[in-house]
Amino acid sequence: MRVTLMGTGWGSIIRPDQKGASVFVELGNGDSFVFDVGPGCGINYNVMQVPFSRMTKIFLTHLHLDHTSDLAWIYTFGPSGDRFTPLQVWGPSGDKPEYGTKANIEGIKVLSQWHRPSFAACIDIGKAYDLEITELDYRQNPGIAYQANGVTIKHFPRLHIIDGAIGYRLEWNGLSMVWTGDGQPSYITSDNAKGVDLFISETAPSTERFAQATGLPLPVAKIIVAYSHTPAKALGKMCQLANPSLAVTCHCPVDPEELQAFINGVAGHWKGKYQIGEDLMVFNISKDKIVIRSGAIHTRPWTVTVIPPASNTPTLNVKDFQSEKIFGTVIKDY
Repeated sequence: MRVTLMGTGWGSIIRPDQKGASVFVELGNGDSFVFDVGPGCGINYNVMQVPFSRMTKIFLTHLHLDHTSDLAWIYTFGPSGDRFTPLQVWGPSGDKPEYGTKANIEGIKVLSQWHRPSFAACIDIGKAYDLEITELDYRQNPGIAYQANGVTIKHFPRLHIIDGAIGYRLEWNGLSMVWTGDGQPSYITSDNAKGVDLFISETAPSTERFAQATGLPLPVAKIIVAYSHTPAKALGKMCQLANPSLAVTCHCPVDPEELQAFINGVAGHWKGKYQIGEDLMVFNISKDKIVIRSGAIHTRPWTVTVIPPASNTPTLNVKDFQSEKIFGTVIKDY
């Protein structure tokens, strides 16, 4: 199992070195899975040369846009690469239908109702603009989100402001990983992470540092952390209960000022292996060890296409969609 942090940023704090939250899982059976797609994470998928055909199964922990915004890019530009199959999306239900994944993600079709026919005028998109959305009952503990090809992905409730957030546990061939998404520390989370190889958890900075760095009043910073996120000390407690092989902080603004506070906070309860995650950090997981590496990137990448279908040829004349009354004759002799 290979797990890459494609984005470790937090909320509105998105930076050149910390894109929005996303975790990419690749398995030795050829399967690959995407967990959350926060703002800018598409850049990291591109610099790691991950083709769109390997981003077809996307699992959302909740519907805050710092976990979903790059879904529109993956959906709309898949056909410009090598995805000509429906985009499959899993995500939580809500207390009302309009708060669920299906209602929210279907909105991409409205957002892209000019984009889609424009692309269809140039290439055969196949079924790439179909959406297959599976809505998961956020109350199940645990529920089964996915089961195929020897892979099981379970989901479990998370406490994140209002109802409708979940975490995931992926199991394959005796190996496992957990991505918590956002939420307060809970016994439900630690129970679902028991004995996991890789426990990736969001981690909040201290309320004092958060207030200082953002300019928020301290009482507001305390509310945001207390009702939405997991402080480092609480992560340590969940690790003590779950006993993972390796715990990883992800989805948190990290500066040199925070490093020691994270380490000390987790160490208050957990003496096991702990890593503060960075963008493009790669975890190679085998049955006897976990190796941590930095991903090798292409700094000026083009979109990677893997064996495009033979039918990927123009089917319509772009001229049919342009008004010559406005543009006149298109210059061709350049």
